[in-house]
Amino acid sequence: MVPEEMTAELIRHALDGAALVYFDGRLTEAALLLARAARAAGVAVLVEGERLRPGLQELLQQADYVVTSTHFPQEWTGEQCIGDAMLELAVRLPRARMIITTRGAEGSVCLLRQEHGSQQDPPFERCLQDVIHELTSQITGMSSSSSSSSSSNGGSTTDHVCVSSNGIAIQPARVGSTSGSMRLQFSSSRNSAAAEAYAQEAARQAAELNADASNTQGYTMIQQATAEGSTHSSPVARVFVASAAGLPAEAVADTTGAGDSFIGSVMYGITTDMSPDKIMLLGAVVAACKCTALGARPGLPTRQQLTPQLLVARQNN
Repeated sequence: MVPEEMTAELIRHALDGAALVYFDGRLTEAALLLARAARAAGVAVLVEGERLRPGLQELLQQADYVVTSTHFPQEWTGEQCIGDAMLELAVRLPRARMIITTRGAEGSVCLLRQEHGSQQDPPFERCLQDVIHELTSQITGMSSSSSSSSSSNGGSTTDHVCVSSNGIAIQPARVGSTSGSMRLQFSSSRNSAAAEAYAQEAARQAAELNADASNTQGYTMIQQATAEGSTHSSPVARVFVASAAGLPAEAVADTTGAGDSFIGSVMYGITTDMSPDKIMLLGAVVAACKCTALGARPGLPTRQQLTPQLLVARQNN
């Protein structure tokens, strides 16, 4: 659709009764009109950052929730590590309450921004990359303990939370989080000049892959975003790290649509008031189940294939 087709009546009908509007990053000129209207109407906005696209920067600025692919934060910001890239993303997108980056077989990372006006005591500061590393080690230890327990029980794996349509039992993901919010800091090894160069090259490649090589500037978001983001202090947020759900390697038939499955789960979680850890657990299991069959949809689980606790909302402490 083009912006001229986004009439006031069409936008009003689109938002009627909506709890959330999801944007996949395409058709950004038309999408931006709907996103701004959604914000004005008090409807939550979720924007996906899959890859660099012209106009995506402006759309992301409207987002309450952001879900990105593994590579998007580093390609947009040029930062070399996931911690610095996600932190720069949060600095550039001060409206975003929650930012989740999926990491494929490594799970996902979530930043839950402290609400404005919170009466929480002044937070202490931590390097986000260090926090992610520590939480990853924590959940890896949880997984090892679970495996040892299973072995000692004769290899029983009764803790599965989903059974695929072809009979594959899927084990739950593991989630670790900080006990509360903290002011997040960049790593000491951060190199701004190298980041800018990397982002420029990522933009050039994205334009070329999209048969739009003459419009590299349209895919380049670093200069304007940095100027805007520089007025914002380091974000105060709680950090969550989740593993992928347990799925035997030989059971993976096709990963096409796994990211979409995860995002669909995030939307379900947001609109049913799930806490971030519950959202990440659900997303990991649904994405894993999808991978057990060829194609983007055949492997998706029904509600009956999931254990009830995966779909129960639980408010965050």
